[in-house]
Formats: sequence, structure tokens, C-alpha cells
Amino acid sequence: TYAQEIRNIEYSVGFGLSCNVTPHLSFGLTHMGIFKSVKYYNNYSIIILPQDTSSSQDTRLSSNISFNYWDVKAMFKPSVLLHYPKFRIGFSATLPTFNIVGRGTFLREFSTLNLNGEGLLPFDISIASKSTRNKVVHKSPASFSLGISVQISERIWAHVSAETFLK
Repeated sequence: TYAQEIRNIEYSVGFGLSCNVTPHLSFGLTHMGIFKSVKYYNNYSIIILPQDTSSSQDTRLSSNISFNYWDVKAMFKPSVLLHYPKFRIGFSATLPTFNIVGRGTFLREFSTLNLNGEGLLPFDISIASKSTRNKVVHKSPASFSLGISVQISERIWAHVSAETFLK
């Protein structure tokens, strides 16, 4: 048996302000509030029956991993735009996010049964570890992006953009 479940949810809400400093130069600033929720579950289970089926012993191995967390963080993004009637170039920097609040729950279980004889352990064992209400800090790195737009004809524009992330 093998089971794995991953649920990743992220919502962003924000607002932006911009102003024209000159007829061809604009500056902007965007602020985002971000909610992220992650639920991860991973389960392994192995059962091996002995050749002698009259025996009540079987071999089992089980492993459970589960962690769930949520986090609220904020991000700022300053930008600059140089614009002309047929040409535009813009640059923006996404600053690293900063954590506001976050909590998580983590669970790890391991159990085995009847692995005696030539098995791994001469006894039955079960281990469980659970930690709740842990402080969670999830950060996103800074990035820089550049975009260029050129008007080819009255109704056609060509756009090129690139973004790089810092560690």
C-alpha cells in the first residue's frame, strides 16, 4: 500500500499605486498579502504473510507522515516604466516576503509487528511523534524582472520579458 496526498492553496490580494513623474517615466509600488496552506500526507504499509499459513504471525510495517501548515505573509514590489508611443521598457523588483503569522502541525508514526526471527527487530515496536501549534515561517526569495514592448504595426505589439530569482 502506498498513499500520498498533497494539497497546496495560495491566495494573494493586493493593491498598487503608480504615478507619472514625467510624460515618459512612471514609478509604481504594489503591496500583496498572501495566504498559503499546505497539507501533506504520506503513508506506507507492507504486509508479508509467512509460508506456513497455520501460524498466526505475519509481518507488517507501517509508516505515516503528515504535516499541515498555514502562513500569512506580505510582499512589496516597486517598479519603473519608461514609455514612448511605440516602445516601452519596464523593470520591477519583487522584494523577499516577510512573515506575519503562521502555524503548523507535524506527525510522524512508525510501527512494525512480528519481524522476529530473521527480521529486522526481535520485538514489536510502535513510535509516534506529534507536534502542534508550531510557529511557521515561509519566505519567498527576491526576484527581478524586465519587460520590453515594441509596436510593430498599428494593431500588433511584440512583448519580451524575463525574471530571475535570488536565493
